[in-house]
Amino acid sequence: MLKLAEVQNNNLIEYGRWIKQAKHDLDAAKWSSKGKFYDTTCFQAQQAAEKALKAYLLLQRKRIIVHSVYHLLRECIHFNKKFANLTPLGQKLDKYYIPTRYPDGLPTGTPQDYFTLEDAEETIQAAKKIILFVETLQKSDEQIWDHIMNRPKNLTDKEAMEMKKHVKQLRSEKGFRM
Repeated sequence: MLKLAEVQNNNLIEYGRWIKQAKHDLDAAKWSSKGKFYDTTCFQAQQAAEKALKAYLLLQRKRIIVHSVYHLLRECIHFNKKFANLTPLGQKLDKYYIPTRYPDGLPTGTPQDYFTLEDAEETIQAAKKIILFVETLQKSDEQIWDHIMNRPKNLTDKEAMEMKKHVKQLRSEKGFRM
């Protein structure tokens, strides 16, 4: 049976893989924008936000197979209500998931004909905000986890997890900035 520390470590490894790819996708979006591939930029930014949110959910031991940034944000709200502030960004980014890639996602023409520098800049900024928010939360949670793992030897894994939940609840109730 896996110990709590091993599960948490596996979650951190998976988080690291997903957030690394999210940041790479954001960099690719910026690069595509410089090349004036605005349709591709918008899709890559949507993907960056999606992967960052999936990284956060993995830390919460929740794996979800969905591609809607808005839906992922709604799932994240169950763990931290501050994600609600980002839902308008999710709604905006989701509009770029299909039409940026498929000609039949638009009434006429192709995606390259429709998307602009303004679209690219907006999606990059939206994805960047989501990634930064997720990274801030992860760092905050990691500090709490480190404190718990340096617990007295007589504290069980179950008691440590309860302690972690309690600290998170207090932090949330007091409105501490994360």
